[in-house]
Amino acid sequence: MINALADRNDALKNYDFKTLYIYIHPSERGDVDIEEFERESKKTVDELYQGVTFTNHEILNTGKIQKCNSQYQCIIFMKTHMNIDNKESFFTSKIIALSDNGSQWTFINAGDNDLQTIKKLYPVVCLME
Repeated sequence: MINALADRNDALKNYDFKTLYIYIHPSERGDVDIEEFERESKKTVDELYQGVTFTNHEILNTGKIQKCNSQYQCIIFMKTHMNIDNKESFFTSKIIALSDNGSQWTFINAGDNDLQTIKKLYPVVCLME
């Protein structure tokens, strides 16, 4: 799971949207195909992320892997470091890791939402606190 998250984070840092697509859980990316995802992601980066460079993703804590609804799930607390117009900044977020078999993982970036809100936004998530 941690290796898959590292691959996802590298893809995000390098704006590699084709690789990022593989790691984003379908409930977060919707019904878009990989080409549309790449096109829309590049557009978003061009419009919103001028002067932003992601520099590091730091795992702060990982919760216990739980099994619910025949799926493995885990919450990961992560700190994302970035440069914005040459000034260092960071934000923290919750990443939900999901797997059907425990070896291939996808992720939902749940931001800083509490678990109750995450479950409302993504009904596939059934983690307990």
